[in-house]
Amino acid sequence: MNEAGPVRIAMLIRLLLCLAAASGCSRERDDPGRRAAQKSERRQPDTMSAEPAAKAVHLRDGVARLTFDVNWPPVDPRQAKRTAVKYLDGELTVRYDEPEGADKRLTVSLRLVRPHATEADRKSWNRKTSFPQYRHWMPYVWDAGKRWLWPNLAFLFTLHGTDRQERYGGWDPGHHVDNDFGGVLIRKYDITGRREHPDTKSTGPLVSGNWYPVGVKNAARDTVVHVTVSDEFTVHLGGKGAPTSGRLKVWFIYGDLMRQRVPATWPRQRECNGATIAFFHIDWEYGRRGDPHVVIVQRIPPDHTGFDWEAWIGRPTKNDTAIGEPRLVDR
Repeated sequence: MNEAGPVRIAMLIRLLLCLAAASGCSRERDDPGRRAAQKSERRQPDTMSAEPAAKAVHLRDGVARLTFDVNWPPVDPRQAKRTAVKYLDGELTVRYDEPEGADKRLTVSLRLVRPHATEADRKSWNRKTSFPQYRHWMPYVWDAGKRWLWPNLAFLFTLHGTDRQERYGGWDPGHHVDNDFGGVLIRKYDITGRREHPDTKSTGPLVSGNWYPVGVKNAARDTVVHVTVSDEFTVHLGGKGAPTSGRLKVWFIYGDLMRQRVPATWPRQRECNGATIAFFHIDWEYGRRGDPHVVIVQRIPPDHTGFDWEAWIGRPTKNDTAIGEPRLVDR
């Protein structure tokens, strides 16, 4: 009897604990707020894959501008602040327009700026971009003292023009391709980004390798140009019966990796012989009153452009001239 008493007490305590736990579980199951939170957690996408690389920029007074860093080799923008001094400042500009008697449209362009142009910066650029194995053409971009001239940024990125004269790069004797250029490519999608619009799926993406000096007239190869802009692209948002929302995907690439590596988060496929420098979403949607909402976000490139850069360049041999016909309007 004396032994049975403590046993009964212990069993009673266990029973009470189980009842309390069951009651707590029941409350959790019956709590609609908790159920909603659990469902929300289950719906949440992977934070790393969905995380924007930079904060969103919204259209204001018909214009949206997103600034970004241009690093070489490419840098995951979420890690950019941990890297050394960036090469250039970039700016993606989107303008919204409602021309009379025509479809509403967005125009898109890129601007690149050299933010640091001291003597120390020039020497640093020289150390990073002076390749002894290419001495036969390095004099084209050195001054008389064998100091690296501040590159004319437009000539540095452009695809068009005579090698070493109207552009710094040109034919790559190792890869047997013309890959020294910066390209901008745009594709249209539905708002989910999964279904490409016929305007770019059927007839090809908007694309260009043209760059222009800013603030300098009659620029030559040796002219110091610290600011350059791309071509301007026009995307129509459609008229009556057209979708009320959509997404543009914008890639800014450089055609030659020069044995550098891309971040682990980048696509493995090359862009020509290079890689994506920066990638963006431009999402647009009309509100109930018909007012446009446009948002720009820099993101990690989820995929390569899917574009045949070499065929577009159209320069099968060194003796040919690069074609690279720009496509600037979607229709």
